[in-house]
Amino acid sequence: PWGRSVNTFYGHTDRMPSLASVDDLRALRVGVVEDYSYGDAVDAILTAEGANVLRVAASRRAFPLLVMRLATKQVDVIIEDLNVATAGLAEIDMAESIKAVEVDFMEPDDLFVACTPNARGQGYIALFDAGMAKARAEGKLAEILTKYELDDWMTVE
Repeated sequence: PWGRSVNTFYGHTDRMPSLASVDDLRALRVGVVEDYSYGDAVDAILTAEGANVLRVAASRRAFPLLVMRLATKQVDVIIEDLNVATAGLAEIDMAESIKAVEVDFMEPDDLFVACTPNARGQGYIALFDAGMAKARAEGKLAEILTKYELDDWMTVE
């Protein structure tokens, strides 16, 4: 994999919601990015009749807008990719008041980049794989990830 993604739920430290299962979202006001998919189970709840969902337009400002909705009590929980949220919370200096809600029902997905199966595409894959291995071995990948407060997906379980 060239990365890892997991949708994560975030709450305000003053009022962290409890999520024992995905069904617990039904009782909450949920902030999400419009037209994003969060997996079949979560999407079914977000589109169900009576769901209390605040949607923001997909843009570079989407996550900060959701964080502000959470901070101003317009929503109880927001959903975002762990990598996006970790970097975003650090960037807007909200990492102390907005925290991930502990859940055990969301699984991470490995990320891949598709390339054409011809020789040129295979060459790009080999170059990327070699570059990533070198960056990891020399500590350059860790240096880059640290700037965004992220961890190497190959060393995190």
